[in-house]
Amino acid sequence: MMTEEEEEAGTSFSFSEQKLLVDDVKFISWCPTTDLVLLVSPTNMLSLYRSGITITRVWSIQHELNYDMTAVTWKPDGKEFALGCDNGAVYRVDIAYYKPVITPCWIPLSDSCRAVMSLVWINYEFKKKQIDIDGFDINAFDLEAALPTLSQEPPEEPKSRMPMFKPKKIKLPVQPQKQSEMQSLLFAADSKGNIQFILNGIYPIASVALLEDFSSKHVDAIEIIPADNVAALHIMTKAHSNAPDFMSYTLDTQILDDRKEEIYSISQVQTQLNYLLQYTQSTLDVVKRHHDAFAEFTMAIARQAANYITNHNGEEDTSAMPEVELFATLATGNVTESLQEFFTDMQPADFRMQTHAMDNEEEESVPTIISRRQVENHQAEYAEDAEEDVAEDDEKVPKETGSKESNLPSLPRFNVYKHSKKLHDGIVRIPSVVETVF
Repeated sequence: MMTEEEEEAGTSFSFSEQKLLVDDVKFISWCPTTDLVLLVSPTNMLSLYRSGITITRVWSIQHELNYDMTAVTWKPDGKEFALGCDNGAVYRVDIAYYKPVITPCWIPLSDSCRAVMSLVWINYEFKKKQIDIDGFDINAFDLEAALPTLSQEPPEEPKSRMPMFKPKKIKLPVQPQKQSEMQSLLFAADSKGNIQFILNGIYPIASVALLEDFSSKHVDAIEIIPADNVAALHIMTKAHSNAPDFMSYTLDTQILDDRKEEIYSISQVQTQLNYLLQYTQSTLDVVKRHHDAFAEFTMAIARQAANYITNHNGEEDTSAMPEVELFATLATGNVTESLQEFFTDMQPADFRMQTHAMDNEEEESVPTIISRRQVENHQAEYAEDAEEDVAEDDEKVPKETGSKESNLPSLPRFNVYKHSKKLHDGIVRIPSVVETVF
């Protein structure tokens, strides 16, 4: 006869290890190949622990998105796991490196998608047929081999005129990695009865809806059970989370077993094309912002030149409109008399150098053209010479001098953003790229 203590020992489980956690735990998922366990807290904190001699935490990260995690599953090889969120998105987390890498593997097209209720990740093996044809390049349809290497460094944004505002660089799309290991298939089901098929957790290949009319019915796909050869898929559902009855659906997925290689090839090309389109769109948006900034800058210069032409011609002059005159000058290169004087006055002999900090990082020598002072000094010297030459006429000289001083143009002040270089004759060379400060 066994004693009472022996009976209790035979019918109960003893703790192999125990560890007190600081946060609550919403999900617990064991790795299928190693002694790793994933814990997800209600605050979306991901913690990976190793259960060896003692329970040791490997790392903990806080998910950046403002969405709650509703499902989790591991890849069969134990190197990755998938997370489902309440907005319908699915993310893949690679733990093969010292720091986990989170990348999206399914983002819903609309905001009306429901929470992911179930995730299943299975092996999807197939033997790729090797076709040897004389003279045929097996990499003929490889998009990455045909295109230049794309930079992963985000392009520079247009610089702001306010030094304290530093524009933030865009975030380029994540480049899909080629899968050289065993193929796998990820199933994701949401609370609307939609099921996504994602090859290797990278390439979306199909989407199935259990309900035809989404507005009249609601169903929670709470469990996905695939067949061994992926020829069929069983889904357990409920009308809502508190409903007493379950309903089972069976999907005929024989095509997944018959067309494995074709599905892989097409989905890989489609994913690469989507990445290239997203990359192109992101960089074109930056180019457009550069164009808008430059157009605004040149338009300001055109307005100031047009105002000078208008003030110089006067009301009695019946010449063309100042904007038309300016654009004609830019198109033909023939400078009118008024613009000739305008550009002539903008060529002072000396420039004053100033040094100031740029972008709070480095100091550059930036020549600042104080053109008004230079022109005034030049006009003053001209007036003195004229007064000496026509000293016999005491009445005309002040009027002429006054008329010349009254026609002094209102010139802008320029800040040059490139380094200046001094020539051997002492003249400062001014780069062509300037910004007008009004």
